[in-house]
Amino acid sequence: MDLRMPELRTPFPVVVNEHVDRIDGPTRDWVQRWGLLNTAEQAGRYYERLMCGYASAATNPELGYAELRLANDWNMWLFLQDDFWGGYPESEELEATALGLLPRLVSVIKRTGLTPNSGEHGLVASFADLWHRTASLASADQLGRLREAAYSTLMAILWEAQVARVSHPIDLSQYRPMRVLSAFPVFVLRLEEILGGYGIPVTQIRDHRVERLVWLSAATTCWLNDVISYPKEIMTERSNGFSIPEILRRQSGSSPQQALDAAEAAFYQSIEDYQRQEEEVLAFADPELRRYIGSATRPFISGWTDWAYRTARYGVGMPLDAAPLSLSTTAVDRGL
Repeated sequence: MDLRMPELRTPFPVVVNEHVDRIDGPTRDWVQRWGLLNTAEQAGRYYERLMCGYASAATNPELGYAELRLANDWNMWLFLQDDFWGGYPESEELEATALGLLPRLVSVIKRTGLTPNSGEHGLVASFADLWHRTASLASADQLGRLREAAYSTLMAILWEAQVARVSHPIDLSQYRPMRVLSAFPVFVLRLEEILGGYGIPVTQIRDHRVERLVWLSAATTCWLNDVISYPKEIMTERSNGFSIPEILRRQSGSSPQQALDAAEAAFYQSIEDYQRQEEEVLAFADPELRRYIGSATRPFISGWTDWAYRTARYGVGMPLDAAPLSLSTTAVDRGL
């Protein structure tokens, strides 16, 4: 199917962190430590074509080396879990395995110092490692916000899995809020607040206007993904209806191109909404909140957009890497 792909642009510049070339190696070692990919060939392909390090550097332009390494480990874990959970509609066995991990992840979130038991699944053990490393950098309030985002995300993943299993149709009013949660962007923006060492007053970061700004930054990247990934999804996957163009195509009878054009419009509308909200927030923002906007919420939009046209994950930049990816489903035999 031939689709005219839009060239999405943002009003924010792309600034790439100076440590971009130093972080993929350590993250590759981290993935190997936790046994998250089955073969060296898969790991090589994943790193060469995913460009995770570039994504981390473009969305975190001001982080120091140590913090950027941790951000890159987090992003790699998120890509891997997305590929793992993305298969659950196809297999009841895989679905049961994936959903069985959710209570273990919740246990890690509730108990910051939890050390994985011997034999724990690699995705849980590696998550515990990331959570422990992050918690050591966070204030109590920052960690509380990260927990809130994590709980909401895991519950949204569960909802999405249940909807997919029963093939229950959803509309845009249901899809939009759940998508922003299940895709982890709010969680990542809370993570960036910790890694960037932002001393934003609680009265400001908890202000409903700032909460909406963070939500809009996150949402914009979701609509970006819906546009960029749509051709790959309709070519290589059985669609589960979890994207703006697919929902529009099913509900209104739009052609795939019309649905894709509507998703493009949603992306640009979200940017306009973000800019209006940012203007309102900047009117009262203290210097640390202004720094967070300039180094986190804006680059989150521009960096992911730039990366989407470079990675082979969607076939828009490099040719589509559609070879099947087999993640390790075995347990690790080490603790933290």
